[in-house]
Amino acid sequence: YRHRVIQRRVVLEPPTHCAPHDYICPFRDWFADNETEHRQKDDIVLQTSTIFAFISSKWWINNLSTLLLLKAHNENIYDIDDDILSQITIATKRIVQAVHETYSRYIGTLTRQHNAPDGNRNVWYLHIYVFPLYPNNRLSEHHTNKQAAFPAKRTPYAVRLREYFATKPHTNTCR
Repeated sequence: YRHRVIQRRVVLEPPTHCAPHDYICPFRDWFADNETEHRQKDDIVLQTSTIFAFISSKWWINNLSTLLLLKAHNENIYDIDDDILSQITIATKRIVQAVHETYSRYIGTLTRQHNAPDGNRNVWYLHIYVFPLYPNNRLSEHHTNKQAAFPAKRTPYAVRLREYFATKPHTNTCR
């Protein structure tokens, strides 16, 4: 954080660019239409002109089908355009509603967004996690217990959500 003195008060200004200089985006190939076992077009459940949401290939123990909403080319919340940020928020709401209506054993959701180097980030684009919550999943206790979710595990969730969005056209401002 930079320090700035305003009327004899020190104000912490958040850093706007924190990505390491040698950072290679883990989604670079996907953005260029190159699929891998961890990122496939079939994982995408909602796409607009500015963002896309997909079933993540990294799941936390007891939290099946973690979703990720991603806005490429904006590093963090500090420097994103307000209109795009509102579209991300609307898309997040739509994802939460879809999870609510289509997942079994579901009891709620947790959304999470990280900023700055100390925010436990590994993707240096603005992104929001949507965690479906299940009975006794203890997500906060298992934060470091992640597992790979291969395509066969992700596909049923992605299909379910795509079918939901196909039957629920959205007329709000999410483009």
